[in-house]
Amino acid sequence: VQARVVAVSEKFIGYAERVEQTLAAAGIRVELDHSGETFNKKIRSAVTQKIPNIIILGGKEEEAETVTLRRYGTERQESVSLAALVGVINAATESRGDTVATEA
Repeated sequence: VQARVVAVSEKFIGYAERVEQTLAAAGIRVELDHSGETFNKKIRSAVTQKIPNIIILGGKEEEAETVTLRRYGTERQESVSLAALVGVINAATESRGDTVATEA
């Protein structure tokens, strides 16, 4: 999994599903956290599982069509437009060498 989408509350699941579909269509391995856990537990779970990109969604993000991106290994969070998100994740993945092998 290259990214996990975490909504701040159940109210934003619709937007979270749209973000998940956008990333999946771009070939990014993504999952949406549907668990009934609290927001902090969802974030802690993603960090513990070493998910490289945690995508946080709430009211401000939905209004502005953006996401908050938190990269593994850093506390810093940045706001990224939904359109630019695929490029940001792909650039980070390529710099790490995490590309999926296409040859046997």
